[in-house]
Amino acid sequence: MATTTITAAATSTANTTQVRIQLSTRDESIEFPEKPGPILVSTSKETTSSYYKTRPPLLTYHLLLTDLRRYALSTLCNTLLESPTPVPFEFLINGQFLRTSIDDFLTTNGISAETTLNVEYIRAQLPPQHLASFEHDDWVSSVDVLSRTSPASIWTKSDVASGQERILSASYDGLLRVWDMSGNIVATSPAARDHTGTAQKILSTAWLSPTSLVSAGWNRSITVWSYNENNNDSNDPTASNRGTISPTLDLYGHRGPVNALAVHTPTSHILSASTDHTAFLWSTSPSSQTTPAPSNLLPTSFINSNKRRKLSSSASSTPTAGPSSRLIGHTGPVRSTIFHPADATVAYTASSDRTFRTWDLVTSACVSSRVVAAHTPLSALCGLKELGLVAIGTTSARTVLLVDPRESSSDAGAGKSVVMSLKGHRNDVVTLAADPRSIWGLGSGSHDGTVRVWDVRNAKGGEALGGGGEDSKVGSATFRVPRRGNERCDVVPGGEGVKVFGMCWDEEVGIVSGGEDRMVQIDKSGGGGGRSCE
Repeated sequence: MATTTITAAATSTANTTQVRIQLSTRDESIEFPEKPGPILVSTSKETTSSYYKTRPPLLTYHLLLTDLRRYALSTLCNTLLESPTPVPFEFLINGQFLRTSIDDFLTTNGISAETTLNVEYIRAQLPPQHLASFEHDDWVSSVDVLSRTSPASIWTKSDVASGQERILSASYDGLLRVWDMSGNIVATSPAARDHTGTAQKILSTAWLSPTSLVSAGWNRSITVWSYNENNNDSNDPTASNRGTISPTLDLYGHRGPVNALAVHTPTSHILSASTDHTAFLWSTSPSSQTTPAPSNLLPTSFINSNKRRKLSSSASSTPTAGPSSRLIGHTGPVRSTIFHPADATVAYTASSDRTFRTWDLVTSACVSSRVVAAHTPLSALCGLKELGLVAIGTTSARTVLLVDPRESSSDAGAGKSVVMSLKGHRNDVVTLAADPRSIWGLGSGSHDGTVRVWDVRNAKGGEALGGGGEDSKVGSATFRVPRRGNERCDVVPGGEGVKVFGMCWDEEVGIVSGGEDRMVQIDKSGGGGGRSCE
């Protein structure tokens, strides 16, 4: 291996510190053509910015550095990459982003200058930039995106052309809306109603495919809808409600409002989490719908008035079905559920009873149950596939916990399954989404009125919430995305008027969120103009 030596010219040795650094990256696209060994750098307080390069047999670089910071290290990396176009980089040292000079980093963290610093360089991420906001008549509880890179398109091998992306939103007014990227309403669903005909809040929705979607909420049922657009009106492509949303299947079984849904189109399965302390598995495939809907939960069982009879008669045309299996064991409302990112026969649930549970969907058995954080209900889940971790949102603790579900139940009981705690939110964390471009990225939405962007490599040693011990880490957000109108991220007591209820993160569209301000907000990730959490 060729060796690389970096030296600095300084006029005063008293102001110069020499330290060895080892540069590395986990991104194959930005690896050095020739891997350098430990690099000796000299950080100087003298003011100079020029550098020069020679090429003796051992590939030696000479750099005149001032106070060695991110810019100087980025220049060094681009020199070693021999890149014709400079690439901005961020740097992680001992799991922390470098925000000061190396001199200050060594002093702050009590690290000897004789230590070889392992420095990981990554592509710099720009703050999200506000793109658009779409106004609703009531609070927005849930959002999802249909694009070329969204799961619904990938699962069905459908091609969504650029500019034809669609945003699905669910609202407390009981309506589903599909929007185009210009803010036009493409389609609106009939209102979700209970057996009395009263409109009920929709709490969760998701695309199943480009032509179907699903929703659930306070009416205790789950509805599968067909979605179609009228593409024949070429004279007015922005005409409102040019599409249709029609119910095709009603699923009954829950005895309380449905808080959350998870979908897996390849297996035609849906997971639901309910306030009735249960999670259910459902099938949208007619050949798999062998369980009839419970007769006592159907609208036809409520016939105490002519109004209810009329509603039941009109609703009877939509097919019904019951759950394929019931996941029973929680002692409090189930707030969230997801499929295992790599195995659709495994599910996870998070509950107000403070437990995180793993389920075998083949047998409906609870494989493990663990209290990952004492004294705080759990409110949201997100799988980080490549890391083998599950992110869990909490309410009273206001943190995001990264949990290794592979830990045994006995270890989990001691809190050892928590490998990292992400801190910074000022209110309940109720929604999570993985960064589609980075295995290390995560987004979280909170009742504090912000969406926060995390890089889980950015961590400090310390004991994580739940008693993970000295091996667990504490992380801080890279960026925070406020609601439009509160760009300064002012603290709103209780999050009044700005609470975030739902979010998703799409590679094409960006970060989409909805909340108490009655807005669907789109922030283009990496576009610049957001607010840093440095």
